[in-house]
Amino acid sequence: MGKGWIYTLRKAYIPRITRWLNRLPNVKWDRITLRRGHLFAFGWIDREKDSYKDFFIIDFARGKPVDYCSSNTIYNLKYSKILGLYSQKCERIEDVFKGVRNSIKLNEDKKNAKQENT
Repeated sequence: MGKGWIYTLRKAYIPRITRWLNRLPNVKWDRITLRRGHLFAFGWIDREKDSYKDFFIIDFARGKPVDYCSSNTIYNLKYSKILGLYSQKCERIEDVFKGVRNSIKLNEDKKNAKQENT
């Protein structure tokens, strides 16, 4: 996808999508991609209890949100009301695909962090 791909997005959709993204102030927006006429925006939500971040992905069609997914359970209900959409619960790779060696393993990461602090 070359640098000019974003110009295939209709100019009218950019301000509309901007307004939607600004309605989710806890998300720090990072990346976008265009796929089969849909724009996907990807961002991060800071977590208060630790130094990790939760992800947020929103799918736009014709400048309107049609789906989203987040690993943040705290903001999910709030964002569901703002967007008028329902997001299914995210599952962790480590919980479903036990054989994936290159997944983030929170329990292991917490254990390692605890050992570093002692």
